[in-house]
Formats: sequence, C-alpha cells, structure tokens
Amino acid sequence: MKDKKQAFNQQLNTISNAREALTEIENVAENLPDFPAITPEVAALLTLSVARQLRSWLAEQKEIYKNNAAQIFVPTIQNEGTKTTKPRATQQKISTQKQKDIATKRIAFLSGYNRLNAKIMSDDDFYRLTTYICSLIDTGTVPTNIQQISQTNISNEYLRYTFYIIHKELYTTRPIRPEWIDLLHAVFAQFRDVEKETTRKKFSTVPQHYETDIKEIVKQGKQ
Repeated sequence: MKDKKQAFNQQLNTISNAREALTEIENVAENLPDFPAITPEVAALLTLSVARQLRSWLAEQKEIYKNNAAQIFVPTIQNEGTKTTKPRATQQKISTQKQKDIATKRIAFLSGYNRLNAKIMSDDDFYRLTTYICSLIDTGTVPTNIQQISQTNISNEYLRYTFYIIHKELYTTRPIRPEWIDLLHAVFAQFRDVEKETTRKKFSTVPQHYETDIKEIVKQGKQ
C-alpha cells in the first residue's frame, strides 16, 4: 500500500496544476472496484484491505487538491515517506547596461594613480579599455579594432585579477569565458610574454595586498 501511495505521489508531483491532479485522482479512483454499503462496525474490520485503503487515501487527496485548485503548485503529503525537493533558486539575468556599470565600476581605479603616485594609464588608454570591455559585454566577442595599451603602471597580476572579479560578478566563476582572457592579452602589451593558459590557471589567484592597495588608490583619487 505504501509503495502504491509513493508511486502515485510521484506521478502527481509532475503535474503543475491542481485541476489536472484532480482529474488523475478521479481516473485512478474510477478503476478501483465498487464496494457495497456496509455498517461502521463492518468497515472497521475491513480497514486492512489495500483497495479500501487506497480509495480512502485518494478521497483525502481529492479534498486536498480541491482546496488548492486555484493554485499552480501541487501539494504533497510528507508523512508518506516521500521526499520533497526545494525549488532551485534561479539567478536573475541582469541587463547589459547593468553589466557595463559593474565592469566600469571595477576598473575605475585604473584611471587613477598607484601607491607611488604614478598615473596608472593615460585617460585615452582608460577610455579605450572601457570601450573594449563594453563591446565584449555587448557582443560576446573580442573587438577587432583594438589599439594596444603599451604599458601601465600596475602589475599583470592586478590587471588579471581585476578581469577575474568582473567575470565573476557578471557570469560567476564557471565556466571561464576565454574571450575575457583573450581581451586581457589583446589590450595590454605587457602580457606579450605570458601564455594565455598561464593566465587562465591563475585567473582567480588573489595578488598579495590587492584589496588594501585598491582601497588606497580609490581613496587617493577622491582627495
């Protein structure tokens, strides 16, 4: 009897509408044999009958689904040994403009000065970098008209990890989208002697003092 209940519960759990579930319950009930009317005393002696137990249980289920007929989910009875699964949280897709805002906020410090008070890159270089990143977000491909930034006053490790943070915030960490590594190497000439595979393997490696240095650079830029 327990197996029959569990099997039918599983079947009901695949139905997203309570009205459809009611129809299934009625179909199963119709296929059960009809029982003659009996006195309560006799009924008590027949409670072990699988068919009668199933009919009684179906009647209970029918009442449950009637009460939820206006809803779009299927209720389940947890005391029958069945497991209920929690709905998976879905990640809301953010707009392209929001993605650009996130990316430009992350690279904003590159328009400022490093800890030695040296300009990290020229305003023109920073503008082009911003344009290239926004183009990648728009199209999903590396721009073809890239004019390389010959040198910056910041390390490869800081540039690499900054791209990683953007990637993580826009797309999570897996899978790594190779076009972001391609863009990093295409834009910055200082990556000329670095293998892309090396960048990929170290993509998420946090440079020492990164957070404190970035905070100091941002703070310095506000003064």
